[in-house]
Parts: sequence; structure tokens; C-alpha cells
Amino acid sequence: MSPLSRRHWLACLTATSTLPWLSTACASRFVRRSDAWSPWHYPDPSLPPVLQVVQAATLAASPHNTQPWRFIVDDDQIIVLRDTTRWLGPMDPLSRELHIGLGCAIENAAQAAHAMQRSPRIHLRAAFDHNLDLTGTARPGLSHPDAVAVLTLDADAPDTDLDIDLHAVVADRRTHRGAWSDAPLPGPERRALTELAQAFEPQGVGLRLLTKSDEQRRFADATLAATRAIVADTEMNEASDRWFRYTRADIERHRDGVTLEAQGLPDIAIAAARLAPRPSADKAGGYWIANTERQLAATSAVVLLGSEDRTHLGQQLLVGRLYQRMALWLEAHGYAAHPINQLAERVDRELETDSEEATRALTAIWPDRHAQMLFRVGIPEHGTAHSPRRPVSELVATPC
Repeated sequence: MSPLSRRHWLACLTATSTLPWLSTACASRFVRRSDAWSPWHYPDPSLPPVLQVVQAATLAASPHNTQPWRFIVDDDQIIVLRDTTRWLGPMDPLSRELHIGLGCAIENAAQAAHAMQRSPRIHLRAAFDHNLDLTGTARPGLSHPDAVAVLTLDADAPDTDLDIDLHAVVADRRTHRGAWSDAPLPGPERRALTELAQAFEPQGVGLRLLTKSDEQRRFADATLAATRAIVADTEMNEASDRWFRYTRADIERHRDGVTLEAQGLPDIAIAAARLAPRPSADKAGGYWIANTERQLAATSAVVLLGSEDRTHLGQQLLVGRLYQRMALWLEAHGYAAHPINQLAERVDRELETDSEEATRALTAIWPDRHAQMLFRVGIPEHGTAHSPRRPVSELVATPC
């Protein structure tokens, strides 16, 4: 979300003309010097291979960059744990997005193991009763109360459903929130995304691709209505705002959340923004609405990933794996991915309220599946910074 209104921007930019030192205190220099971005130097040669796999997992997408994961590492086994202290609360009342983020981490880990010529045998919690596990056998480690998956790195031929070329962009992928071209998504790219999703169809996870102008307009209208409803819902809006890291001190301390550097803004604009105090949650929500409207106006396609069972953990994890795989593919081919999940967030929230507006709107767009992950696809006009990350050393425990 953008932190400044038009009037505020003009005031800050005027201030920068009298402060030439701001041109050197730019965002790109801060990113280069800050330890909060050091995990993106991947792979870290000082880490053993199994921890390089964990490092790849920590570079995955997650809701609001909450990074809701921890890991237990034992020889060639990695247990992926959910960290409920990083739950979004009213923004994610079913923990659906938390689990999708964990699925993204699992996919990155699988890509890294595959690139090392290790076969990542993946065992998902809650999968066994729904035919989602690829091996059909339980693994030690899933008895841990916070465990969601176990990855065993076998020294044989890698799984054939992974594209080794995607590992090359694990350290390049980022969420693109800046300016985009509005060129339509070409047919070969549409087919490629559809083919990526086909591998997950037998497990109950599928894709809905919106490329027609009327479909995108209906999605945009419903998403804007959902965004306004989130901002009007004080608990949801404040839960979202808590993860905005506005100052450099906050970024260095937390190494997570949404930052100015990740907004796709020019360096001078970021420096100008930091002249002003942090906006209130209400004001930031207003900027979010305006930014969402701008972003939806420049979109090549909208992708909806959904499942047969909205609340099933195994399918949520698989949705995350599929999203991460698509985001890597898009990055590798010069496209941008930007989660725009407000409709799904409001559907979860409406289970606790009397409203059904978002539920009806999302069902009308995709009546056959429960939409879990919604994102837009397009061509970025310029690059944007990564989000900060916590180091592997803070996230790994050894088994008791």
C-alpha cells in the first residue's frame, strides 16, 4: 500500500529539493547495506546443503511477508513447522493464508533439493485421509503439533514433476507492486500457466484464468468492494497495518512485513516518504484502496487458484506450492505476480459476520471451486526490491 496522498507527496518532494543529502540516502543503498536483505544472497556457501534448502524455503512468498515458518533439521530430513505467532488474526481467521505461505516454502525447498540432485520426498500433514500424499506412508515428525510437512532428501533421481530451471530464479522472485504494462497475456503464457496447474488437479487443486475484459472488470469491482470492506472493518485493517514496517529501525529489528522498498517506488520517493510520520491505519487503508484501483487497471490477467475443500490443510498447502511454482515461472519469463487476495480474505471474515457480499461475488466468478489464492499477472515497467527476510540461524532447531 502507498503511504502518501497526492498532497503529501508534493510536500515531501518539495522538501527533497532543499535536502540534497537524500539523493545519497536512497533505498537501493539501504537495501544493499542492510542485513535484513542478506538472506537473498542465495545459496549461502557457508551453509551445508540441507540448510541451503532451508534458506531457499525462507525466500518464498507469504501473506504480508509474515514468514510463518520454522524448521527442524535432522540429517537429510526437514520438518516444516507453522509459527502461529505470525498469524494475521482477523485478516486470516481460518489460517488459510498462513498455510498457503507454508506451501510456498515447501515448493521452494523442493526446487532447491531438486537442483542438488536430491529427490525431495514430501509428506503433508492431513493428506493421508484425502489421497494427497504422493507416497501414502506416514513419516516421523508429523506428530509434532505444529508440523505441516516433512521433506526427506533422498540421494536418487529427482522427482519428475519439478522443473529444475525454476531453481535459477529462487533468489530473483519478488512481489511486484509497482507500475505495470496493461498488455494482454499471450496465448503461450496462458497455456503454460494452465499446464503448471494440471499437475495438481488429481489432488483437488485447480486454476481459473481471467483474461477477458469483462471478467477482469467484474473481478476488479468485487476486489475494490472487498478492499473497502476490509478498511471499514477496524479489526481487519489494524491487523493488516501491524505488518507494515515503515522505519528503517523497524525493518532491521523485525526483518519481515511490508516495506516502502517493496512498493516499486523511486528511491527519491521512498526517501521523501520517510520525512513524514507513519500514517494511521485509517489513512494507510485509504491509500491501499487507491493503489488497488490503480493496480487492477494495469493487469494482463488474473489467476485464481482454488480447491475442492476450502478448509483442508493439505489442499491449502498444495495451493501454496502451485502459487510459488507459478510465481517462479513468471519471474523466469519476465512477468510479474502480485497477490491481490482481498476477496478471499473477506470470504473468511464473513463466516464470523452477517455479511455475504464477498462470498457471493467470488462464487459468481468461480462457482466450481473454493478460490484460495488470487493474484494478477503482468509485465513490470521497472524492477522492485525484495522484502526483508530473517536468517536461517533464527529459524532452525535441532530435534530433541
